[in-house]
Amino acid sequence: HPRQGFLSVFIRRALEDQTIRVFGDGSQLRDLNYVEDVADAFLALAAAPGLDGRAFNLGSPEVLSLKAVAELFIAAAGSGRLELTPFPDHLKRIDIGSYYGDYTRIRQAVGWEPRISAADGLRRTIDFYREHAARYLEDPPAWEQGHD
Repeated sequence: HPRQGFLSVFIRRALEDQTIRVFGDGSQLRDLNYVEDVADAFLALAAAPGLDGRAFNLGSPEVLSLKAVAELFIAAAGSGRLELTPFPDHLKRIDIGSYYGDYTRIRQAVGWEPRISAADGLRRTIDFYREHAARYLEDPPAWEQGHD
């Protein structure tokens, strides 16, 4: 659902062999963390003494353009198309540009590093959604039915 961010839109469009529209030239940068890496970070922090109340960012050494992210989803799904399109005025005003995290603090505190590459994580994500498509890709999704 678009309320859940651009990744969910890219996933759905790739799986349904639709066009993934990337606004602007697609050069906006992001980093991605696969859920297993995020869980590992939480567990490492929970087990480490003396870190209560401290804030940590996660991130990745792989910083990718939105265009590259869309291309990775298309490759993983084996379907979909990429279209670069000008920003609509109402979205251009709220575009955040590039964002990627600095995870130096967590690396220094507990030695955490992401292990799963963006390409592998996106492939695993596509595989998961293929297996569970009925739960997530129907309108509205099963987990949202009966809720306003």
